[in-house]
Amino acid sequence: MTKAIKHIQASLLLLLLYMTCIQVHAQNVIDYIDSTHDKAVETVEIFFNVPVQYLYHTPRDNSSHSLIGLSIATFNNQGESRHNHVSVSQSLYLSDLEYLHESGFNPHLYVEFKEDVDLTVQLGKSMRSIILIIKKH
Repeated sequence: MTKAIKHIQASLLLLLLYMTCIQVHAQNVIDYIDSTHDKAVETVEIFFNVPVQYLYHTPRDNSSHSLIGLSIATFNNQGESRHNHVSVSQSLYLSDLEYLHESGFNPHLYVEFKEDVDLTVQLGKSMRSIILIIKKH
């Protein structure tokens, strides 16, 4: 009888983990963005629904676009392709922000700016956000 109860408990735990994985996979990866700025510098924090790791961005300066490489902490990082556009209407310098994740590749953010800018990227405090520091060129 004890073995049967342990098997049922283990099965319920696996079912709970599976359901959590499905919920993470079904939702948009980007939750929202927050923007603050003065005349020459804008700080944009992009919040995610899952933990992220900032890997790189290119180009780093004097450009009207940037590609930001990420690593997303989910149960199945090699899942199906996913695209997510986010509204950037409150941003001073951003014109487009898109999350791209093709099956078999690390996810990216594609960022377009309204003019050429210098960009610095860093991981946010919560590991669920990245911070873009955008300076007018």
